[in-house]
Amino acid sequence: MYLDPAPEHLRIVPSGERRPNVAENVWASLSTLPRYEPIQEDLKRALDRNRLIERVNTIIGGMEERDFQYEEAWSERWASVLRQAYYDDEEWDKTTMSQMVRDRGLAWASYQHLRVTEVTDDLALLLTRVAGLDDDSDEFRAVRQLVRCCREKHFDPDGVGGKLTEHAFLRRFDIGWRLRRLRHVLAKIDEMLGQYERASVLVERARQANPGDPGSQGFEEFRDTLSSIRKELGDVQTGLRRNREQLWQAHEGHPLQTYVEHTGLWTMDLKALIDPRTAGGPSNLVTTTANVKEQQFEDLGCRVEECLQDMLESALEDITGILPQPPRGGYADEAAAAAEIARRTARFYYDDFANYDMLSYPTLYSTGVGEEMARVDVLRISPDDAPSLIEETLDKPKLAGTKLNSFGAFFEERFRTNDILWGRLDGAERIITVLLPTDEGREKREELIARAHRAILDEEVFSKDMEGAMALPPGDPRTSSPEDVLERYRSKYDKECEATRRLDPQHTLHSAARASRVFGDMLDGYTETQRRLPKGGVVWITRLARLFWALVEVAVPGSLASLAFRHGLKLLYAFEGLMIFLGTLLLYPTVQQFGFVAFAVTATAHATVLLLEDAMSKKQNNSEEQDRKKPWRRIATYVFASLIALACALGLVLAFAALGFDFPRRLVEILTGLSETGGNAGTAADKPPEDAGSASGPLVRGVLILVIVAVFLLTFGRGIWKRRNG
Repeated sequence: MYLDPAPEHLRIVPSGERRPNVAENVWASLSTLPRYEPIQEDLKRALDRNRLIERVNTIIGGMEERDFQYEEAWSERWASVLRQAYYDDEEWDKTTMSQMVRDRGLAWASYQHLRVTEVTDDLALLLTRVAGLDDDSDEFRAVRQLVRCCREKHFDPDGVGGKLTEHAFLRRFDIGWRLRRLRHVLAKIDEMLGQYERASVLVERARQANPGDPGSQGFEEFRDTLSSIRKELGDVQTGLRRNREQLWQAHEGHPLQTYVEHTGLWTMDLKALIDPRTAGGPSNLVTTTANVKEQQFEDLGCRVEECLQDMLESALEDITGILPQPPRGGYADEAAAAAEIARRTARFYYDDFANYDMLSYPTLYSTGVGEEMARVDVLRISPDDAPSLIEETLDKPKLAGTKLNSFGAFFEERFRTNDILWGRLDGAERIITVLLPTDEGREKREELIARAHRAILDEEVFSKDMEGAMALPPGDPRTSSPEDVLERYRSKYDKECEATRRLDPQHTLHSAARASRVFGDMLDGYTETQRRLPKGGVVWITRLARLFWALVEVAVPGSLASLAFRHGLKLLYAFEGLMIFLGTLLLYPTVQQFGFVAFAVTATAHATVLLLEDAMSKKQNNSEEQDRKKPWRRIATYVFASLIALACALGLVLAFAALGFDFPRRLVEILTGLSETGGNAGTAADKPPEDAGSASGPLVRGVLILVIVAVFLLTFGRGIWKRRNG
């Protein structure tokens, strides 16, 4: 299964509807397309593996069918199964490869050699991990050579020279064969539980009586017994696999740790054991090393055997209790009860596993399919695939975290809560749908989905919303039907859908300010360590980020920083106004210009803070909501208000001049630089003609002053309006 929270809805665009856009294509190749994470290659690998598994199953199944197709091959297989059922450990250890080749054919020789080699590799892997070495290193290859040398010193295919046979080696150390054996029996039981026709074939091959037709008492007893056997054998397999994994993982207090230390694998020059340039050859060095450490390796081998025997004997005891040995006369018994038929059939395939593994294991090993032979079905979990509760549309999406290029959940806890809830709801629906995909199970599927949705909503929504829960008939959601609970949530979803997916402006600005500050600090630190970025630019980026963070801090309504800022703002305006007034009255242009510059900076900061405060405000009336939907109206409103404020400021200056006040004239002359004293008149007249064009400078200065005054008036008016309207 894979998750697709925001599946795309592709549509075919007619060729004449839109022309190709070069700029968009270039941008898509540089930014949009590289951000995609396609799973096409993963799906192709899964498809290729499914095809390989189908092919391997066909090959192995065909070879197995041939053995049961011919009576002579069937009888020989039966005889080998009976011998396998009553082999004791001592008898099995004395069985040579030559005897097995005579009984099972030439294929047994290569099959046994493959098993011996695989067990040798597993033991080498165990010692490598306990020694703290890398699995994929040359040291692992060297340890494997040492294990092979020790094995050949004590075991031989036919037990020549007083050695034990390789069957004794496999019985002591081949835990993988036992796990494959249990997996094979469980697979056969699953086949018998799945289809009646397949169950009849498998029971007939085990030479058991037919347990009965589907629906009969005997057949149901047969199925119940198989289910019980499957559960018990599954527990044995799980325990054996868990014990093996625990033994094969290095950890503190490992039972082999002391013995591995005594062999000196940690201090030994292992690479020399596989280096062809080693004096005398690496094979001689391996033999010499094994002889020098012979006692230590023997003690280690005995300890490994003890650890494996403990888990294998426990598992064998449990298996014998679940699947008793068949009678000496064979498995068949026409008078056996259905439960006994199930046990004997399962036992037959347990004892027959050596014949099956001789055919299947070389094929599986060479193809690299692995231990799991089931095909992989690829299933998607997305809002589009789970429409039973709410059918997602473009206008009403289920997930809120998909905003801001799927980063929206980082900004709002409400988004995370909403998306986790929908993940549980849609995930439960998809899993149930996968388990009951056919039309025959439609009613059961819908019932289970409704029950799962109700349980999730009771836990996540209505248990936390007591008012909404009490509104449910007859008063408690746990006593109402699933349909009532689901209908209640549909109504709740329709009412709160838009509000749930709206970003909180205050939190968003806070996050943006913090992100800008962190980004600036990162650039600053990177410049200090790497010395690759221009220092001046990074410093200004950092300063601007910190300034933005400070403006956001003082723009938070009701915060301590906001109160301090507003109080300081009043003092700054008073001080700057006093400087402008005294500079104009006393004819000090420098003081006056400084006052205007300070006033411009303060008014700009004030306007910025008010705009941020307005963006963070949660209270919006209907007209503001419409403005939010149409940003150009909001911009036009601000421009129009600025023009009105500018006209008011200009009209105020003209009104004072019309009344005969000398203050406006002096103010304009000082601000524009046109004020000339009597002593400088001649100098001005003597200026060269090329400087006459500089007269546009005073005009620009005057316009800037009027703009500053307009911004101040607009900011001041906006602040008063917000105070009066809450």
